[in-house]
Amino acid sequence: MISLFLGLIIVLLIIIAILYFTIPTLFLYKIKVKTVNGGKVEDAIPIVKGQWFFGNCLTLVKLNNEQLFSYFRQRALQFPNSYLLYIFNYPILNVVNPEYAEQVLNSPLTARKSFLYRPIKEFVRSGLLTSYGKKWHTRRKLITPTFHFSILKEFFEVFKEESERLVDVINSRYANLSVSLDDIVPRFTLDTICETAMGVKLTTYEDGDNYRYNVNQLQNILVGRSLNPCFYNKIVYKLFGNKQTCDNYLDKVHHFSSSIINKRRLDFANKNVGNFPNQDLSLVNEKRRNAMLDTLLIAQMHGQNIAHLDICEEVDTFMFEGYETTSIAVTFSLFMLAVHPDVQEKVYEEIISVTNDVTTLTISDYSQFKYLECVIKETMRLYPSVPFISRGLFEDFKLGDIILPKYSMINIHIYDLHRNPKYFPNPEKFDPTRFMPENMQHRHPFVYIPFSAGLRNCIGQKFAMLEMKVFLVNLLRRFQVLPITKLEDVKFKIGLTLTPTVPIRVEFRQR
Repeated sequence: MISLFLGLIIVLLIIIAILYFTIPTLFLYKIKVKTVNGGKVEDAIPIVKGQWFFGNCLTLVKLNNEQLFSYFRQRALQFPNSYLLYIFNYPILNVVNPEYAEQVLNSPLTARKSFLYRPIKEFVRSGLLTSYGKKWHTRRKLITPTFHFSILKEFFEVFKEESERLVDVINSRYANLSVSLDDIVPRFTLDTICETAMGVKLTTYEDGDNYRYNVNQLQNILVGRSLNPCFYNKIVYKLFGNKQTCDNYLDKVHHFSSSIINKRRLDFANKNVGNFPNQDLSLVNEKRRNAMLDTLLIAQMHGQNIAHLDICEEVDTFMFEGYETTSIAVTFSLFMLAVHPDVQEKVYEEIISVTNDVTTLTISDYSQFKYLECVIKETMRLYPSVPFISRGLFEDFKLGDIILPKYSMINIHIYDLHRNPKYFPNPEKFDPTRFMPENMQHRHPFVYIPFSAGLRNCIGQKFAMLEMKVFLVNLLRRFQVLPITKLEDVKFKIGLTLTPTVPIRVEFRQR
């Protein structure tokens, strides 16, 4: 009798889940993409063939994360000027051409994230990544100055110190051995973002290892939920999903970020910062560094409308974005240098032409590493840390020859955009000379957007570029990097960031 009752409950919940999605779908049935001239939509933009009522849903739901990544890559090759697909009658525009990308990223009508980010908000909450409107404008205005280029000289010594520290670790533990870059690079980037943006120095690398493990587990869970529409319903997710496991990892991740905030609050209390009206951060640091967390804490002390939760969500956002995306860029830069020894040798020659002692380099010296900068940029073209971004529409939006209706979704596939053969001939080839000044003059400004672009571009891109340069210069001066993983074995799967299916392994051989 009890089993029958439980069975009925399960059936009822499944019906509720189905209705949760089919009722909005029926509501949207008459909301369709139109053309400016009133003609057929398929004459204005390609539509991926699907099944009646279900659209492309039945095709996509069969694919695992690796197959899904490949599916979108194949569609971009098939439809290089962007294309439409449907989940039931829900239109999704997939942008792979720079003209559309420019219109979308520059328009305030498309500044809001799509519903795909809804599960992710449990992690970063309503921070700068996911917020919109007045809150987003206010928070961005407050935080942006803390990543201004003029502030970078305050962080430069941290970049040097952390890179030298990691070089010593590689030298003592990993030299002449096969090592997964995921075991070492994120340690450097996490420590760096903690000390610069948060003003808190981690005592050991192991302090951050548990955080990174928990974040990785959490990413897998959140991506799985994002790709399963049934789990958008909280009741269904709680009963049939892995909510308890997710909550466990969320608690651990949020505890770590809260500990960072508490350490900084304690520094402030010990130095009595709140009593000084001019935000004199030199009271907290002997070397004055405008840490992002400092700015938020002082704003709270001075009565601005920033609660403890607001600070938490920005710390969670920048902790994740600040270490994960830079780690990916550094990892693939090292991998590309390993796979292309001729390019690595040119970078090494550039380094020793500037100095034999990298510890003496100043921040201005790093502007001399022109070829290294091209290498980093070409790496981020082929392997953008964030391979796609998604926006939601809350009113009709004209784009080219079509009019997208309210409630549509727009996905910008940065990974495919960067492989546009019109602007990048032989796009799969690694060629740093693409970013020599003479080769960039006639390139569309939105065909290369590793830090996004437009209204919601990354505020930390100059910070990240300098951080990567400092690390690579210090590492390449001491080691030759050799490939262990084969380039042809590197595949990707759908994730919050660019996620390879195999570890990227190299050998660091002492010079």
